[in-house]
Amino acid sequence: MAHLISIHPTPSQLKLALDALLAMPGAVRPEAVRFFRGGMQTIITRALGELGVRAVPSRRCYALSSALAHRVATIYPTLPGFDAAAAARPPFALELGAPGDLPDALRGEAWSFVQLSWGDLAAELEGVVRGEAFGATFDPAAASPALAASLTPATPIPGVAVYSRRAEPLAAWTAGYEVAALAADTDRGCLVLETGVSTRWRYASIGRAPSDAAEARAWEEAKAATGGLHFLVVQEGDGEEEVAGLWLLWDAPAPAA
Repeated sequence: MAHLISIHPTPSQLKLALDALLAMPGAVRPEAVRFFRGGMQTIITRALGELGVRAVPSRRCYALSSALAHRVATIYPTLPGFDAAAAARPPFALELGAPGDLPDALRGEAWSFVQLSWGDLAAELEGVVRGEAFGATFDPAAASPALAASLTPATPIPGVAVYSRRAEPLAAWTAGYEVAALAADTDRGCLVLETGVSTRWRYASIGRAPSDAAEARAWEEAKAATGGLHFLVVQEGDGEEEVAGLWLLWDAPAPAA
């Protein structure tokens, strides 16, 4: 975070900055780098490609977003030439389009809204960390101190369980996408899966009965109560203890810079 470059660099400028970082003592060349600026995908992909690093568009840049928000709030205002009016204008807008058709490889056979306590969910996520299940997790404390402070072992976390007789390959295919969030869209009558930076998929159908819409709205309210924290789990069937895939998700605010 000590090396700053223009917010609109050329590929060569970005490559030079990355070369400088990788040349620092103790630096390790990564296999892949996540980035959240979809509008700069060509520049970032080209610069990283010249370094032999895979570029991954993703909203799962939570620690980076937290660090940028801290800089915008506490460091940049102290620097000479700081423009408060310009800083008040959000430099990054997340543009989410209409959801598209879900790839067949990501389609389960059934699904349901579910809930786990944060303590139980954190314990299940240890299996992801150990490589016993597909998925992704993150440290809430690194992503948002406020988010972490709101969590206790008993805090209920809403989620979506997807069931399939081919749970293992379904979880493996899902792991190939940068899963960012889930949303219950009662207007469209579907559950929406958000991946990468701004890609959206019609993940599953929500029934048109008033009770179905009410359940979907209640799930969204539960997600809002956790500050946007939720999860996706892939299993063979309802009541199955073994988890094939588990993703901790966060409907996070757009990055500050």
